[in-house]
Amino acid sequence: MLSTILPRRRASRGLALTAIGVAALTTTALLTATPATAASDTLSPDSLTTTAGSIGSGQSVSHLAVKDQSGSQDDWSRYVEFIGAYAGYRTYALPAGVDAEDVTAIDVTTNYRGPSAAEQTWTWSLYDWSASSWNAVGTNASATSWGSWKQLSFDSPANAASFVNSSGDIRVRLSANNSSDAANVDYESLQVTSSDGSGGSTTVMLPPANGGFSYQLGGAYTPESGVDIVSRDRTEAPAGAGFYNICYVNLLQTQPDYEGQSPTNPDYGTTQWWINNHPNLLLRDANGDLIADDEWSEAIFDVSTAAKRQQLLAIQDDWFADCKDDGYQAIEPDNLDVFLRSEGQLSFAQTKEYVKLVIPNVHDLGLAIAQKNTSETGQGYGTIGKTFVDTVSPAQGFDFAIAEECARYLECDSYTDVYDPHVLEIEYTDENEPVVHDGETDPRTPFDWICDKDGDERPIILRDRELVTPSDSAYFYASC
Repeated sequence: MLSTILPRRRASRGLALTAIGVAALTTTALLTATPATAASDTLSPDSLTTTAGSIGSGQSVSHLAVKDQSGSQDDWSRYVEFIGAYAGYRTYALPAGVDAEDVTAIDVTTNYRGPSAAEQTWTWSLYDWSASSWNAVGTNASATSWGSWKQLSFDSPANAASFVNSSGDIRVRLSANNSSDAANVDYESLQVTSSDGSGGSTTVMLPPANGGFSYQLGGAYTPESGVDIVSRDRTEAPAGAGFYNICYVNLLQTQPDYEGQSPTNPDYGTTQWWINNHPNLLLRDANGDLIADDEWSEAIFDVSTAAKRQQLLAIQDDWFADCKDDGYQAIEPDNLDVFLRSEGQLSFAQTKEYVKLVIPNVHDLGLAIAQKNTSETGQGYGTIGKTFVDTVSPAQGFDFAIAEECARYLECDSYTDVYDPHVLEIEYTDENEPVVHDGETDPRTPFDWICDKDGDERPIILRDRELVTPSDSAYFYASC
């Protein structure tokens, strides 16, 4: 039996190891993963058509292809100014080989700086070719008046295929409700999700690009003000309608045995439950003792062979399905870096082979899945996170990232280079001492530094290490 501690974690780095006695072996049925059939493409606009008002002199649709303005930057040659009571649309083209009827979602992302909605409302709309009408998908409501550049993300409307014509064209309109001001747009893109025409795909929804984030692995509670993304343990109910709900799953380690938790509860998966039921799926050393993450008292799963990977998947597939049934939109799989704590018994390649089975099954449920930490190249997912499952037909991998302490470890770019802007970041109060960044003279905490650098681009929060609820005096929460 493991020592009694709270069952929460962060993915650890270079922790000490311990060994636990093992019981007899057992077997379980195999389950074969089937590939998902959904593909996702990010599109830039091909043309810009103005029907009312005007755009800045010398500016064109090409200025919307790259997001390179942040803070209060004002480089005229890199954005488009939409002037007065403007109305007009950008036209996008589906990639070759994607049919209009196979489009299942169209999400809009834009980088905006301009008036607040109270002064001048700017509305983004998609053209419904079947109804010959514009369908509003979002506004500048979350932007402050001429504050920093703000990335806005608008979810797909229903019946996405009706917003694509037979030639593969998609139109996005931007319009103002009055002539009192102008607005600047640095970037606009569409994320188009499609099936292969076989009818086997489900639409995967990504978290809001710049939404408020609440990390609740220490217990569920009413989300903090301004939050619309909530991550909770899979044994907790999701935050409910109006939130993007992420289901935490301890993918490659057991849950620890702790006071008040029955070790026979199959829904929770404590170490003792695995010893009682599936001891052959727990990693052991040369002496036959289980290898565990000592900081969290969690035994490590053995995914060293194809047979064991299939056996583990057969059990965890039920967990993913429960997340879907409960109302979650995504999976947060923890301890992807477990090979670092395996005493050399596991390789990154072996853990990656297991994740390659997990991702298609999660996608087939219509759930997104995050890359949790593990950003190193070679011994991590580096630049391959979005494509390592299937690089061709169609590309498939993680959909977004959850990064702990990437500012502290100076590795945030390794996530944003792949998943920008869909990166959720957590820094922790116990490792937030001021240091000098980027050759600056005055030291700043990692949280303050990354907020100044990227705070208007993506969700970044500061939490207490144990992620306790607000009723606990140790609770701490701050956001950029």
